Amino acid sequence: MQERFRTAASTLPPVLRFFCLWTVLLTVASFLSIAFCRYILHWAGYPYGAYLLPKAGDYVDLTMFYQLFQHFHSTEFFADGQYKYLYPAPVAPLYKLFYFFPHYTYVFLVFILCIACALGALLARTLVCRGVSRYGAITFALISVVFSYPIYFVFNRANMEIFVWLFSAVGIYMVLRNKSWLGAALIGVSASMKLFPFIYFALLLARRQYRQAVFGAVAAGVVTLASLWAVCPNLRVAITGIRSGLHGFTESYVLHYRPLEIGVDHSFFGMIKRFVGVLPPNGYKPILSAYLLLATVVGTVVWFRYIRHLPTINQVLCLAIACILIPPTSYDYTLLHLYTPWALLVLFSVEAQRAGRPAIPGLTAVFACFAILLSQVGEFIFHGERLGGQIKALTLIILFVLALRFPFTDSQNATEA
Repeated sequence: MQERFRTAASTLPPVLRFFCLWTVLLTVASFLSIAFCRYILHWAGYPYGAYLLPKAGDYVDLTMFYQLFQHFHSTEFFADGQYKYLYPAPVAPLYKLFYFFPHYTYVFLVFILCIACALGALLARTLVCRGVSRYGAITFALISVVFSYPIYFVFNRANMEIFVWLFSAVGIYMVLRNKSWLGAALIGVSASMKLFPFIYFALLLARRQYRQAVFGAVAAGVVTLASLWAVCPNLRVAITGIRSGLHGFTESYVLHYRPLEIGVDHSFFGMIKRFVGVLPPNGYKPILSAYLLLATVVGTVVWFRYIRHLPTINQVLCLAIACILIPPTSYDYTLLHLYTPWALLVLFSVEAQRAGRPAIPGLTAVFACFAILLSQVGEFIFHGERLGGQIKALTLIILFVLALRFPFTDSQNATEA
């Protein structure tokens, strides 16, 4: 068995073995930290193990809207109640789809597990096709899925981010396979569900596929209008209600310092809130306005000056980081978007080993960042405050710099996986 494992591991590039090792070590360290705090130091309760140990309130992002959706497709949907709908309209039909089932929570959780298993199997099969031993490919895929904190977090919260990521990931895949019209439409659907995936339209602009980009924007608009009608047949009421809900989200989550959630917020604005601390009502409004303006200007300059000239893998990596770092609130389930460039780099490293290329500058550092971002580091706690979100925000910044600094010239095989 030991010889078989050694032979299988040798077919994996060293950088992927490095990633597996540190992913496992970081996750084990987190659980040991929880055990030590709870059973040795007797520090029970929040924040120790707050998002790792089962508790009441799990799956709340799905269950909280159930009663509200009994009034789906009526003006009563926007009546005052215990919860107000806080998301863009295209997410609502997905909620309603699962609410059709009596045990909707179990159906949603099984769906997430099926997606994770299917993608893990696809990854293993792809690696085998590229020369990795079956045992090595299965081991790598299992570690990548089982120790994936973003998958666990989206499962724990039962959050619809899984769909935002799936649409954008498949859309990017189609663009890289030169099926840009379909890819643009899928990216448009993703952007209609959550604004910031519109950043991926930059991939089309870099290829001078302007008509496809416009088509994607039109697709986003059509999906939004259809979803508004589905939520409430009176479009005026629907638009006002959705706008009110989004404003409520901004007021409750973006413009307030929330101690219970800042530790899973890896946005750059979350770092600012961690540094500034609690402010009086409306204290964050001018800071948010300045932040969004500065982020838009800097992002545009960096794109035209640097990113659009980089290889495709670097472009996807930079855009994925921007998609999850720039929003003023970005919880840990949005880290799912990193799996798109991660997969490209996994295949890139395998192809590089097959081609006999020497060690690629920057690649080990990139996978070290991935190990931190995709595993559990939330148990870094100081004076009762979870620092995992800010650790991951800093890691995202480092990863962005690495993506700008080290070009990973993508082979045809890597981008067609």
